[in-house]
Amino acid sequence: MTFRFAVELPHLLAAIAPVAGHPTVLSPAPVWAVPTLYMIGTLDPLVPLAGGKVDTPWGKKIYKPPVTESLRRWRVLLGCPAEPAWVQEVEGVMMEHFGPGRNGSCLETWMIAGLGHHWPGGKGGLKTSIAGPPSDRVVATESIWQFFKQFSLP
Repeated sequence: MTFRFAVELPHLLAAIAPVAGHPTVLSPAPVWAVPTLYMIGTLDPLVPLAGGKVDTPWGKKIYKPPVTESLRRWRVLLGCPAEPAWVQEVEGVMMEHFGPGRNGSCLETWMIAGLGHHWPGGKGGLKTSIAGPPSDRVVATESIWQFFKQFSLP
């Protein structure tokens, strides 16, 4: 829903920070390219990095595309360059920054080692058999706020 909101109402957003999702609404390109911080765990069984068939908690099997392909399409919509401006690994978190894009936007991706389908740094209330392991390697709420503070509304 975060990506869709950024496409349909970008003038209301300074930035977005989806966690473990896919940008399924990929056209038209948003009128205003919204800076994006994207986080996902490397052990997320519900949104696997490589894509593939996923067993949902509701007993269905669905196909998920590779996360890198979805993020590539989002990067293109933002008008960011194909190569990252910088790449950094800090304590098991692989970070890439693509930008600048249209109107100064960017896409920053964080792949968090050892994290399943949980809020990074959260309590991990979902069963590990469904969602994989929690992790406190990143405190998403604080990191997202630091990212958001760099931007202002269009």
